[in-house]
Parts: sequence; C-alpha cells; structure tokens
Amino acid sequence: MATIHRSLRIAGPVLALVLISMVAWSWAEERRAFEHRSWRIGWGDLPPLVAKGGDGGPTGLVGELIRDAAARRKIDLRWVMVKGDPEVALLNGDIDIWPILTVTPERQRRLYFTGRLLEIGHVLLVRKQGPFRQLKDLERARIGLAAPKLDTPRIHELLPGASVRPLFTVTQLVDDLCAGESDAAYMNEYTALGVLTGGVTCGGFHWISTMEKPSQLAIVGTPAAQPAAQALYDEIAAAALEHRLTPAVAEWGYLSTNLESMTRILVERRRSQRLAAAAVSFAALLTGVVVLAVRIRGERNRTRRAEMELRRSGHRSRLVASQLHEGLATLDMDRRWLFVNEAFQAATGADPNSHAGNGAFPWIHADSATRSKERFAAAFEGRAAHDEELRFLYPGGRDAWLLVNWGPIVDDTGEQVGVTVTTRDITAKKVADEALSRTSLRLATLLYNSPLALVEWTEDRRIASWLGGAEAMFGWTADEVVGRRPADFGFVHPEDRSAVEAAVHPLHLGQPTVCQTRNVRRDGSVIHCEWRNSVAPPGSGLRPLRFSLGLDITDRYEVESARRASEKEFRDIFEGAPVGIFRSTLEGRFLRVNPRLAALFGYGSPREMVESVLDIPAQVFVDASRRRQLVARAEQSTGFVNDEVEFRHVNGGTFVGTIYVRLERDSTGATRFLEGFIEDVTKRRMAEDALRRAHGELERRVEERTLELSAANERLRELDRLKSQFLASMSHELRTPLNSIIGFAGLLRKELTGPLNEEQKKQMDIIARSSRHLLSLINDLLDVSRIEAGRADLHFEDFDFQDVVAEVVQSLTPQVNAKKLSLLVDIPAGGVAMHHDRKRTLQVLLNLVNNAVKFTVAGHIRVSARRAGPNLAVTVSDTGIGIKPEHVGMLFEAFRQVDGSARRVYEGAGLGLYLCRKLLSLMGGGIRVESVFGQGATFEFEVPIDSGAAACASSATAGVSSI
Repeated sequence: MATIHRSLRIAGPVLALVLISMVAWSWAEERRAFEHRSWRIGWGDLPPLVAKGGDGGPTGLVGELIRDAAARRKIDLRWVMVKGDPEVALLNGDIDIWPILTVTPERQRRLYFTGRLLEIGHVLLVRKQGPFRQLKDLERARIGLAAPKLDTPRIHELLPGASVRPLFTVTQLVDDLCAGESDAAYMNEYTALGVLTGGVTCGGFHWISTMEKPSQLAIVGTPAAQPAAQALYDEIAAAALEHRLTPAVAEWGYLSTNLESMTRILVERRRSQRLAAAAVSFAALLTGVVVLAVRIRGERNRTRRAEMELRRSGHRSRLVASQLHEGLATLDMDRRWLFVNEAFQAATGADPNSHAGNGAFPWIHADSATRSKERFAAAFEGRAAHDEELRFLYPGGRDAWLLVNWGPIVDDTGEQVGVTVTTRDITAKKVADEALSRTSLRLATLLYNSPLALVEWTEDRRIASWLGGAEAMFGWTADEVVGRRPADFGFVHPEDRSAVEAAVHPLHLGQPTVCQTRNVRRDGSVIHCEWRNSVAPPGSGLRPLRFSLGLDITDRYEVESARRASEKEFRDIFEGAPVGIFRSTLEGRFLRVNPRLAALFGYGSPREMVESVLDIPAQVFVDASRRRQLVARAEQSTGFVNDEVEFRHVNGGTFVGTIYVRLERDSTGATRFLEGFIEDVTKRRMAEDALRRAHGELERRVEERTLELSAANERLRELDRLKSQFLASMSHELRTPLNSIIGFAGLLRKELTGPLNEEQKKQMDIIARSSRHLLSLINDLLDVSRIEAGRADLHFEDFDFQDVVAEVVQSLTPQVNAKKLSLLVDIPAGGVAMHHDRKRTLQVLLNLVNNAVKFTVAGHIRVSARRAGPNLAVTVSDTGIGIKPEHVGMLFEAFRQVDGSARRVYEGAGLGLYLCRKLLSLMGGGIRVESVFGQGATFEFEVPIDSGAAACASSATAGVSSI
C-alpha cells in the first residue's frame, strides 16, 4: 500500500498536466466556437445602464462593460436596437445576447443566465406637480410599464387597484408621463436616476420607493450563445477581482467580488484533479511497480519540501491578510473566529477570542443590525450576500459606512466548512455620493426650473445637449435637435446669422461673448433671445466644452421698443407741438425749449433762445412778479398751475399768453426743475370778444325762432287731430258702400239672380276677394284712427282661447291648403279660460297667423300657447323668408313695410303689426320678434288672462312697446 501511495504521489503531477492540457484544449475549442462568429447583442432605451450615444450606438455603464469585455476576449458583437420586449426577441431568435435582464425562474427555464451582475431596486416615477407623494396615493393610478410581461404581476401585487399601460422604452414611459396619459412610471432606480439627470423639461419628476426586494440582473443569452454570454460575464468578474473596472463603473458600485463563482471554479478544479490522480494510479499499476519504487525516496523529499512551502505560503497569506486595508475574517460552522485581521477588528469591533454569536457586531448601528443578522445567518446556510452597506457607530459618536460581503467556504467535497466576511470602509465614498447626489439634484432642479435654455455645442457647431428651458422656450425636444446644426432646422432668423457668426468666432479663442438674436420656434413664431456664450477654461480638466445660455427677452425687447417709440413720439410731439414747451431752473435759466416757443418769442432756433435768455423774469415776463407768483403756487401744488400773463417779444413788442407750469421733484421731494408750456392767446381773446357779441345776437334770434316753432307745433297738433277725425269718418263712409258691394257680389256668385258662366264666376270671386281686402284695410285704418284719437274701447267677456285659435284656423285653412303648408296648433289640454276682449284677441292672433301664411312658401306655421304667470303667452312661428336684422326695427311702425319698392311681391298697407302692438298695449300686453333671415320668424305676444290684470298692466305700460 505504501508503494501504491508513493506511486500515486509521483503520477499525480503527470496526470494533472494531462488533465490541464485536456481542459485547455476543450476551452480553446469552446473559445473558437464563439470567436469565429458574430453575435447579435440587443439593446434598448434603458439609461444609464444602456442608452443611445452620440454616434447612434449603445453607451451607458453596462454597455461600456460589455464592450470592454468583448474587446478583451476578442468576441465579435453586433449591436441590434430592439424596440419591444427583449425576452421575445431572444426567444424568436432575433438576437443572441441581451446585456442585462432581470432573473426569474420562468426565464431561466427557457434562456441561459450568467451569474449575478448586480442587484437593483424599483421605484415609481411621478411628476413633481402631481398629487402623488406616497405609495398609497397610487392605489387607483395608471402605471406605465417598460416590461409589461414581467412587471404587471408586480404592480398588481403592489397596487391591486391600479391599471397598467404597456410600453416598451424609457422614452415612451417619460413621454407618456409628461402627456398625462399615465400617473406614474415603474422602473429601476438606475433608470430613474438617468431620467432625473437627463434634461426632462415637463415640470420635473421625483420617485416613490416601492420597498420591494431587489431584483437580480444578469447577462442573458440563447442556449447557443451560452459560451459567449458566460465569457463576457467571466471577463467582467475577473476585471472586478483585479480592480480593472473603469472609475465610473466602480463609483456606481455595479459589481463586487463574486466569491460564489470563484469557489465553484476551485471545487470543479479539485474534483478534476482527484479523477486524474485515480486514472494515473491505475495506469501506473499496469506499467509496473518497479519503476515507481525507484522514485519513492526522491518524491518523499519533494513532498516534504512542498508541505513546508505550503505552510510558508499559508503563513505569508495570513501575513498579507493582516496587512490589508480591507477587513477580512473567517469563521467555522460553530461560528468561532478562525482568522480576523486588524482592519476587520478595527472596523467592526469584533473580538477574535469570542464566539461570533448572531453576527451583530458591537459597533454596528441599530438601523443596520437586523440586516447584518439576516445576512450572517444566510451565509451559514450557504447563501452569499454581496455589497451590503451597513452603518456603524464608533465610540466617541463617529458615524461610518462599511461595504460588507458574506460568503460560504466549502471543502473539496463541496461541503460547507465555514464563512468568510470582508469589509471595506466606504464612508468617504458615501459622503461623496450623498454630496454628489445633492449637487446633482440641485443642478437638476435648477435646470428643470430655470427659464434659461442651456445648449452645449460640439467643435463642428452641432448641438450636443439641449437642457434647461430649451424645449419649453423653442418647442423642439432634445431628440429632434441633438446632433444637428441650427441651420438644419431654421433655428436662427436669416437676418441674424451674421451676428451669430460674429459671436461664435471668439469662442475658438476661448473668449466668452454676448449677443442678441431672433430665433425661430418650432411653430414658426419668432422670439428675441439674449445668448451668453462661454468655453470651459483649458485648465479646468474638462473636455473642450462650448455652451450657450439663452434667455427669452421678447417681452423686454418689446418694452424697450415701445420705450424707444414712446421717446420718439414724445420727441416728435415736443418738436412739432403747436404750443411752446419749456424746461427751466427755478433761478430763471432755460434748460430746453421747443421750436414753437422760440418762434413765439421771435428767436431763430431753440438753441439761440436757451443761450440768449439768461434771466427769464426780466427778459420774458412784462411783470417779473407774475413768475414768482406762479412758482409759489406750483410749490403748493402737485400738478400744473396756470395763469394768463403778458410776455415780451425779442423785438420789443408784447403779446398775451396762457402759461402752465409745474415743479418736477425727485424721490426725496427736492425740486429738480420747472416745466410747462405757453400758448399765445392774443387772437383767441379777440375771437372770444367777437364770440360774446355774436352770442348775444344768437340768443335774440333763437328766442324769436322758438316762438315761431311753438306756433307751428300747435298748428301741427291741430292738423293731426283733424287727420285722425277725417280718417275715422271717411273709413265709416267707405265701409257702408263696400259692404253693399260685398253683399251683392255674394248674391251674384250664388246665382240667386240668374246663372253665371265660369268666367263670370271667376270675375265675381276676384271682386269678392278685393272687396274683403279693401274692407280689412279700412278696418285697420279705422282702428288705428280710433286708437290714436283715444276713442278705442275694450269689451270684456268670458271666453276660451282655444275657441279663438279654432276660429283663426278655420278662417285661414283655405289659404294654408292652397299653399300646401302645415298649420300646427299646440294649446294646453282643457283650453285656457279668459276674461278679456275676445274680438281684439282674435284680431291680433289672426293678423299674426295671416302674416305667417303670407310670408311662408314651404314648410309649416305653428301656433302655441302657455301660461306665463298672470298672462297668456302665445307664439306664432313659421319657416318663411325671415327678416333681416336691419329691418327688425321698422316692423312695428305705421305705414312701413320691409319691401317698400314699387315692385314688391307681398301686398299690404303696413298697418298690421303696428295695430297689433297698439292693441296689445291697450290690453296690457306686449309683443316681441326673433328671426333668422331665410329660416323663418317667431312672434310672441303676452296678454293678461283676467281683465283686472289687464287694466293694471295697461295703466303701467301705456305708451310702451315691447319688441
């Protein structure tokens, strides 16, 4: 047995070499399997993890990690933009790899996932000005989702009453939220942070934490792409172990040392070594024990040296571990400390000579104690926990943050034999992150709420960033303008392009500039802007940065333009005023005069007058005391004071003028100067004297004319009375023979005096119609005469208005049928009992319905009645020709018709509506009309149901017409 044992120890290295060669060959074959193929890796809108870069390709933190890993492993990746669900794209074979996806059991059954790339929480993004502040506020909200298939169950579990809106990109989520189509957007914390710092201009966002368990995210691929996906992950994990991650990724805390992955690799390697050793020993037995026995002694010596080296290596490992700045400790399964370096002991307060207990370190803060216990217990159950940020409170009150990792330790058989714990002090990073976060939020708040447009430019004058109030000010979104030159979309007014060039050129020399231009908004409107253009200084450490701050000064420009126009207008008024205007000192020197004042006093120009007049009281006023009196009065007043004084002309003459003056004071009340104007009133005084003389003459003539007009009015009133009396008597005289004509025409038409032929019958019908029409006109004329003469009386009786309507319908039915019209009646059921003048009521209604029939060519006439308090409201409407608005005012005038021409179509004397108004006024009612020309007219009149109310209304409304 000793010989076999020694043989195995000698053959072990040989078999290990063979096994390593086989593994290397297999790895090389596997590498060749994906090195000589182009893999389609999908990406979408998920900033800042993966986002669209300036060249149109993917960028972002995870995107850069994938790019770097692929370059180091020489994996050919072809990026494919995916608009919809990445899981569907993978299952359909549209892509081979997706850079980062949430791990779920269902997905793991269909796709290949690498090890965990990061843990990430989820939030609900809402608008700042909205009503949502807590999670419970979103119970009935509309939630936008970028991964509906995965996120819908989460939302229904989190907010059972909420509704979901399935979307597929962050851009769609943000646009939907800005448009008010959704109330919140569900996304991970990193994406939300990217949105907050991405220049959204629809009022700003804030997020509400969902308090969910963080999701595990990993690289995912199709089964065929498993080698490439795993190679990418292994390269990223190796870079993390070797601290080769870029500073930006390290600051975000994306990856940690993956102890589980490394442990798994070591276990597999040891298992392969054991199998190889067994195979070599079996081969050694077959080839001969003798050869192996010769080498036993030498192998024993080498073994002893190896064991000594291993012990020295272990000692060195412990020595190195004790010198690390990071804390490192190991425990056995009984929770006893096996090893604790000084950094771990100083950071956590752990006592290496005591039992670890439940994992609650002595100096840990109460806020982190529960999580520490949970992660500690999970590590002894074989579950690793990485990058846990715990808060510690040291003696003396100092706060600190540690990044703690727990991981199981397994032996060669795969059995867990202990736990390893590492710590790293991240207090400075935590403080810096919080300061950076506060700075970023302040900057974002300033940008989102700033009225300034912030535009960053590339060296070739393309727009690199479109932030602040740019979108609100100009209407274009960042997606529409980034990467374009202003000339590409007409951003600068054509007439101001040269001014822009002049302002841009100094930027190449590092000189800031200020310019004012006209810019064209997306809707085509033009606004005035002030631009402050700057360049980052060479020593700032920033890449060449050219940016412009734009402010909309349209209102200011318009105010300044109005001020300039006002000044020009004032100057024009001042220079061209027909009165003399001046400004002077209190002591008596002119400061400024206009041309009219200089001409008024005989000077050739305003300047000559200012330079020549050195003593205003003595040189301008005939009586110098009058000026002193004016100044004294002005000092007591806040406005103008005036006086009429005599002035000296430069040629020695005098003239009379009216002077108005006031004192101009500063903010302290001190007098600055005296200003006013002078008007030459010499001619006006002469005119006023002449006017007074003419006024007396005019009063005398007006008095004489008034007497003449009074006599004329008396004669006119007498003539009007005689006219009315004449018409009344003549109407009576005309009716008597006309009734005889109508009667005899009726006898002849009935052939009582003998038979008539058809032509004679037709002629007799014409005589009858003409006679009745003439009788109607005479009756109207007689009624008008009686009313105007004050002899019209009302005869009150009890009657039913329904009978009045029936009589009107019966009377006009032949005319209605002849024109093929419809006469509709809408009367309250049971009728309307009235006590009033039935004849006058019938006369008014008949007149209105007859007019409706006359002016309606096709359609219908409707008569309706309703009670309106103590009155009866009757409406007569038609679908006739209607009345033009300009003709409505003349409808109720006597002898006036809308068509007053000689060729008018409709007959009549123009008395019908005038008579209706007069009768209704007499009965205590009124009438009004509404009409749309070409569509018909509606007349409505009201009359008291009871004659007692009629008498009261008549006395109250006498002489008043309602139109």
